[in-house]
Amino acid sequence: MEQLLYFLIGFLLWPFLEKCRDELFSYILDRVKKKLSAKSKISKKRKKKHKSKKRKHNKGR
Repeated sequence: MEQLLYFLIGFLLWPFLEKCRDELFSYILDRVKKKLSAKSKISKKRKKKHKSKKRKHNKGR
């Protein structure tokens, strides 16, 4: 009897839990993508600065 009650509660909550899981998963993915894009932007900026310094140095000579 107790297991049947748990089953019914789980059955009623399943769509809600599924929706929450999907939202949480998409939120986590968005956060990860933002962090990765921010890191790549920083590394690109560093590379650009490095190249421009080299060019200036070569022009001076």
